[in-house]
Amino acid sequence: MTKTPLKKVAYFSLNSFLGGAETATLNYCSSHLKFGQWIPILILLNEGELAIKARSLGVETYVLNSQVKFRNPFSLIRCAKKLKSYLFKNNIQMIHSSMGYAQLISSLATLGTDIKKVWYQHGPVGTIFDRCASLFKSDYTLYNSLYLKEKGDKVPATFSHRSKVVPPIVEEIDLKLKNSDVIRFSHIGRIAPFKNLDMTIRVLAKIKPSQFIFNIFGDAHSSLEKEYLEYLKELVEELKLEDSIVFKGFESNLGHIYQQTDCVLHSSLVYEPFGLTIAEALVSGVPVICSRNSGAVEEFHNNRECLTHQNEKELELCIRELLEMSFEKRLDMVERAKEKSRRLFSSKNVIKNLEECYNEI
Repeated sequence: MTKTPLKKVAYFSLNSFLGGAETATLNYCSSHLKFGQWIPILILLNEGELAIKARSLGVETYVLNSQVKFRNPFSLIRCAKKLKSYLFKNNIQMIHSSMGYAQLISSLATLGTDIKKVWYQHGPVGTIFDRCASLFKSDYTLYNSLYLKEKGDKVPATFSHRSKVVPPIVEEIDLKLKNSDVIRFSHIGRIAPFKNLDMTIRVLAKIKPSQFIFNIFGDAHSSLEKEYLEYLKELVEELKLEDSIVFKGFESNLGHIYQQTDCVLHSSLVYEPFGLTIAEALVSGVPVICSRNSGAVEEFHNNRECLTHQNEKELELCIRELLEMSFEKRLDMVERAKEKSRRLFSSKNVIKNLEECYNEI
């Protein structure tokens, strides 16, 4: 009796830290083991937090120990040779590249071979790496939002390819919504000018301070971001909102954050390809007021599963509506959001969606 060959997919990431795209890649790998038919192997350039976490979850992980400098074509070639050798030795039929620069190297490694290629674009899209990578064939190009798919499909390519939206896997946090006269709003994530937190603060200055607390969870990293954080603190003092708006700093425990949160506020008017914290809130049953410029709410309807806005005036209307909303209506809204989120973001459904693409290839 002939054994059916194992279906192996190599996930290739250049980064070894746990950023958004890297976390999504890790979630795909671990979920293949639980719900899928394809065997995942994670390939990284160097050791790091991602490799440690992957191994702890039982994901086979291989480190190339290769330094890549894009200004040095020889470093790309050396890395591609190492990758090609590993793919052939381990009889891998599919390579799944995270971002454009990984697609570029995997394309060099698989030139003249039968190994199929999937290119997952987590965003941004249209960079110089994307344009270089688009010179090489991809059997499927995947995106985490319709916005990115529409933008990515416009990038000139030398090949015809299929494209599809496959959302990331979002873990649900077990929470219970609390009824309170004082609504605790939260911003979760990096503090940067494009997040428009100053707009949110100005809007909240029009609300009675006794009605809300606004907790800002997150750090500023660059010098520009640190200047912006200082500006926000000065603005809070100027508006005499020190008792209502609190800068909490970075908090790694999302469960602890959401336990202090009655509604997540997202005010960025610059399009964010996805917005993982928004999806985490939706799937965990936390009310969300979100800019429509986020791929995470593309499938969600305003006033049904969340409240959405497009500018400062609409943000104020959303906040006032949430403050006046009955607890029962808030519960109904988050239950509808949870139901839809589970269909979109659950490990089982996402992996089924992803493996259908692999099998189609």
